[in-house]
Amino acid sequence: MKLVVLLGNENDSEGNLSPVAISRADTAVRFLNKNDEWLVLPTGAFGAHFNTTKIPHGQYLTNYLLANGIPANRILPPTHSANTIQDAICAKKRVASSKVSHLVVITSEFHMQRVKFIFGQLFAGMTIEYLSAPNQVDPPTLAKLLAHETRALRSLRENWEQLFRQNSQIGERPFPDKK
Repeated sequence: MKLVVLLGNENDSEGNLSPVAISRADTAVRFLNKNDEWLVLPTGAFGAHFNTTKIPHGQYLTNYLLANGIPANRILPPTHSANTIQDAICAKKRVASSKVSHLVVITSEFHMQRVKFIFGQLFAGMTIEYLSAPNQVDPPTLAKLLAHETRALRSLRENWEQLFRQNSQIGERPFPDKK
Protein backbone atom coordinates (compact mmCIF):
# COMPACT_ATOMS: atom_id res chain seq x y z
CA MET A 1 0.00 0.00 0.00
CA LYS A 2 1.08 3.57 -0.70
CA LEU A 3 -0.24 6.08 1.81
CA VAL A 4 -0.65 9.86 1.97
CA VAL A 5 -1.03 11.32 5.46
CA LEU A 6 -3.01 14.55 5.14
CA LEU A 7 -2.45 16.72 8.19
CA GLY A 8 -5.43 18.82 9.17
CA ASN A 9 -5.55 22.39 10.41
CA GLU A 10 -8.71 24.17 11.54
CA ASN A 11 -12.37 24.44 10.76
CA ASP A 12 -14.88 26.98 12.03
CA SER A 13 -17.96 26.34 14.18
CA GLU A 14 -19.94 25.57 11.01
CA GLY A 15 -17.41 22.98 9.82
CA ASN A 16 -15.89 25.13 7.08
CA LEU A 17 -12.23 24.31 6.55
CA SER A 18 -9.69 27.09 7.06
CA PRO A 19 -7.69 28.33 4.05
CA VAL A 20 -4.67 26.44 5.46
CA ALA A 21 -6.65 23.18 5.67
CA ILE A 22 -7.99 23.73 2.13
CA SER A 23 -4.48 24.36 0.81
CA ARG A 24 -3.30 21.08 2.34
CA ALA A 25 -6.33 19.20 1.00
CA ASP A 26 -5.86 20.71 -2.47
CA THR A 27 -2.24 19.53 -2.42
CA ALA A 28 -3.49 16.04 -1.57
CA VAL A 29 -6.09 16.15 -4.37
CA ARG A 30 -3.45 17.14 -6.93
CA PHE A 31 -1.12 14.36 -5.75
CA LEU A 32 -3.85 11.71 -5.61
CA ASN A 33 -5.12 12.64 -9.08
CA LYS A 34 -1.64 11.95 -10.47
CA ASN A 35 -1.12 8.77 -8.41
CA ASP A 36 -4.10 6.42 -8.66
CA GLU A 37 -2.62 3.65 -6.50
CA TRP A 38 -2.30 5.80 -3.36
CA LEU A 39 -4.71 5.96 -0.42
CA VAL A 40 -5.13 8.96 1.88
CA LEU A 41 -5.41 9.20 5.67
CA PRO A 42 -7.05 12.46 6.80
CA THR A 43 -6.08 13.49 10.33
CA GLY A 44 -7.75 15.32 13.18
CA ALA A 45 -10.69 14.91 15.48
CA PHE A 46 -11.55 17.54 18.12
CA GLY A 47 -9.74 20.28 20.00
CA ALA A 48 -10.46 23.74 21.35
CA HIS A 49 -7.77 25.16 19.07
CA PHE A 50 -9.01 23.64 15.79
CA ASN A 51 -12.46 21.99 15.94
CA THR A 52 -15.27 22.49 18.45
CA THR A 53 -18.05 21.02 16.29
CA LYS A 54 -19.68 17.61 16.79
CA ILE A 55 -18.02 16.19 13.67
CA PRO A 56 -14.32 15.18 13.59
CA HIS A 57 -12.05 17.49 11.61
CA GLY A 58 -10.84 14.51 9.57
CA GLN A 59 -14.42 13.98 8.38
CA TYR A 60 -14.50 17.55 7.03
CA LEU A 61 -11.27 16.76 5.17
CA THR A 62 -12.85 13.54 3.88
CA ASN A 63 -15.91 15.46 2.66
CA TYR A 64 -13.63 17.95 0.89
CA LEU A 65 -11.66 15.17 -0.80
CA LEU A 66 -14.90 13.47 -1.94
CA ALA A 67 -16.29 16.77 -3.26
CA ASN A 68 -13.09 17.22 -5.24
CA GLY A 69 -13.27 13.87 -6.98
CA ILE A 70 -11.31 11.50 -4.75
CA PRO A 71 -13.23 8.19 -4.59
CA ALA A 72 -14.36 7.00 -1.16
CA ASN A 73 -12.46 3.72 -1.56
CA ARG A 74 -9.18 5.67 -1.57
CA ILE A 75 -9.92 7.54 1.69
CA LEU A 76 -9.20 5.77 4.99
CA PRO A 77 -11.23 6.58 8.13
CA PRO A 78 -9.78 9.71 9.78
CA THR A 79 -7.52 9.60 12.81
CA HIS A 80 -8.68 10.34 16.36
CA SER A 81 -5.93 12.90 16.92
CA ALA A 82 -5.79 16.37 18.45
CA ASN A 83 -2.24 17.50 17.59
CA THR A 84 0.65 16.74 15.25
CA ILE A 85 2.28 14.20 17.57
CA GLN A 86 -1.02 12.31 17.81
CA ASP A 87 -1.43 12.56 14.02
CA ALA A 88 1.93 10.82 13.59
CA ILE A 89 1.20 8.20 16.27
CA CYS A 90 -2.12 7.32 14.64
CA ALA A 91 -0.48 7.20 11.22
CA LYS A 92 2.21 4.89 12.59
CA LYS A 93 -0.46 2.55 13.97
CA ARG A 94 -2.15 2.47 10.55
CA VAL A 95 1.18 1.82 8.83
CA ALA A 96 2.04 -0.96 11.30
CA SER A 97 -1.28 -2.71 10.65
CA SER A 98 -0.90 -2.49 6.85
CA LYS A 99 1.79 -3.23 4.34
CA VAL A 100 2.73 0.37 3.57
CA SER A 101 5.63 0.56 1.15
CA HIS A 102 5.60 4.33 0.53
CA LEU A 103 4.57 7.22 2.77
CA VAL A 104 3.91 10.84 1.84
CA VAL A 105 3.07 13.46 4.48
CA ILE A 106 1.30 16.67 3.43
CA THR A 107 1.35 19.82 5.53
CA SER A 108 1.95 23.55 5.10
CA GLU A 109 5.33 25.11 4.41
CA PHE A 110 5.32 26.88 7.79
CA HIS A 111 4.64 23.56 9.63
CA MET A 112 7.12 21.38 7.75
CA GLN A 113 10.18 21.45 10.06
CA ARG A 114 8.17 20.31 13.06
CA VAL A 115 6.41 17.62 11.02
CA LYS A 116 9.73 16.28 9.74
CA PHE A 117 11.06 16.09 13.30
CA ILE A 118 7.99 14.25 14.65
CA PHE A 119 7.56 11.83 11.76
CA GLY A 120 11.33 11.29 11.64
CA GLN A 121 11.29 10.23 15.29
CA LEU A 122 8.34 7.88 14.90
CA PHE A 123 9.17 6.45 11.47
CA ALA A 124 12.93 6.06 11.87
CA GLY A 125 14.26 3.84 9.12
CA MET A 126 11.30 4.41 6.77
CA THR A 127 11.68 6.67 3.76
CA ILE A 128 9.12 9.45 3.90
CA GLU A 129 8.40 12.04 1.25
CA TYR A 130 7.06 15.39 2.43
CA LEU A 131 4.89 17.67 0.30
CA SER A 132 4.42 21.32 1.23
CA ALA A 133 1.11 23.02 0.68
CA PRO A 134 1.41 26.75 0.01
CA ASN A 135 0.98 28.99 3.06
CA GLN A 136 -2.49 30.55 2.80
CA VAL A 137 -2.14 33.28 5.40
CA ASP A 138 -1.31 36.97 5.38
CA PRO A 139 2.25 38.09 6.29
CA PRO A 140 1.50 39.11 9.92
CA THR A 141 -0.25 35.79 10.58
CA LEU A 142 2.57 33.89 8.90
CA ALA A 143 5.10 35.64 11.16
CA LYS A 144 3.11 34.54 14.23
CA LEU A 145 2.83 30.97 12.93
CA LEU A 146 6.56 30.78 12.20
CA ALA A 147 7.37 32.08 15.70
CA HIS A 148 5.03 29.45 17.18
CA GLU A 149 6.64 26.70 15.07
CA THR A 150 10.12 27.75 16.21
CA ARG A 151 9.07 27.55 19.88
CA ALA A 152 7.21 24.26 19.35
CA LEU A 153 10.16 22.64 17.58
CA ARG A 154 12.54 23.75 20.32
CA SER A 155 10.21 22.28 22.94
CA LEU A 156 9.93 19.02 20.98
CA ARG A 157 13.69 18.65 20.76
CA GLU A 158 14.13 19.37 24.46
CA ASN A 159 11.19 17.28 25.71
CA TRP A 160 10.56 14.62 23.08
CA GLU A 161 10.34 11.61 25.39
CA GLN A 162 7.91 13.32 27.78
CA LEU A 163 5.74 14.73 24.98
CA PHE A 164 5.67 11.38 23.23
CA ARG A 165 4.57 9.60 26.43
CA GLN A 166 1.84 12.19 27.05
CA ASN A 167 0.41 11.56 23.59
CA SER A 168 1.12 7.86 23.11
CA GLN A 169 -2.22 6.60 24.44
CA ILE A 170 -4.04 8.04 21.43
CA GLY A 171 -5.28 5.39 19.07
CA GLU A 172 -8.14 3.92 17.24
CA ARG A 173 -10.62 4.40 20.05
CA PRO A 174 -14.13 5.76 19.51
CA PHE A 175 -14.61 9.47 19.18
CA PRO A 176 -15.86 11.19 22.33
CA ASP A 177 -19.59 11.71 22.59
CA LYS A 178 -20.24 15.19 21.14
CA LYS A 179 -23.97 15.53 21.87
